Amino acid sequence: MWSYFLSGCASFIADRITTKLDATPSNDIPAWVVETPLCDENNNCVTAYSIDDEFKASLKLSFTYHLEDETYVWRFHSKANKSKKRRLLNKDLVVIFGGYGQTWQSMFTHQMWLESITQKQVFLIPSANHSHHFQFGLDFVAPVAAEINRRAPQNVHIVGFSMGAVAAQRVANQFDNAHLHLIAPMTDFVRSADAIWDSGKQQNLLLNLIPKDTVQQATSLVFARAKVSSKDIAIIPNMKKSQTPTFIYISEQDKITSAVDWKAYKSTNVLIHKYLQLGHIEMVALADQNLLANFAGNLLGQKISIEDAAVIGRLCHIDNKQCMYE
Repeated sequence: MWSYFLSGCASFIADRITTKLDATPSNDIPAWVVETPLCDENNNCVTAYSIDDEFKASLKLSFTYHLEDETYVWRFHSKANKSKKRRLLNKDLVVIFGGYGQTWQSMFTHQMWLESITQKQVFLIPSANHSHHFQFGLDFVAPVAAEINRRAPQNVHIVGFSMGAVAAQRVANQFDNAHLHLIAPMTDFVRSADAIWDSGKQQNLLLNLIPKDTVQQATSLVFARAKVSSKDIAIIPNMKKSQTPTFIYISEQDKITSAVDWKAYKSTNVLIHKYLQLGHIEMVALADQNLLANFAGNLLGQKISIEDAAVIGRLCHIDNKQCMYE
């Protein structure tokens, strides 16, 4: 009877992990947001979000996050570009793959920021748990690759947050002109799931009644239902087969996507940026001036100062008046 209960509990956990979520926060999507179905030759599709080419409004972006008992805010201001012309298909392209459960709002804010500083078309791909059939985002690879082939950009920057790194790497490996940016990349799904479970137990004491073996059973069910093996989503082994210029952003304090796996990794085409005290939420929210500067600099191909508010905005305590728009 007890084993039957645990089996059912593992199935419930697996269901919660793989349940499809709505990709948008509400029906109030701005008119200048374009929803575009990207489809491959087999009519496998994923809905991508982009910004209308004719949108020229002045941007005032902000993103708030909480750390312990304090609240911080990132603000970015850019003036309207009245001379902006319709982007051509042969220009550079940026594609963002969100992390598991990453909110649409935070991803969209960073998408608008990237559109502004790069002046490139930026596609936002929902996280893996927005799929009808959860496959760690691998089902998004073919549709996105087909769209990149159709547009034939001069260069394509593929960005993957957390679990989004899996699909991002798969897409980037298909193009000689790709640059890959992986922010807090998930290198071990089982370990990440365990870390999230351990974190959840601190918030909900009832979770302590469920043995860790049950969580491991649940992750095995997730792999089985997705028809995907751990090798299929193993980023580091797969990276050794690629020559794609790659930028990795990791933190020693990230408990969800550990930096340990990267300690011994060396490659001439991979640049690893390490941060000491950023948690997983801070990493995927780009909630650090150094992280913002490194990421923007690698995208733009130039050195960016942490004081360059025109490029990376301002990040500070919510009570700091110096963090207001200029």
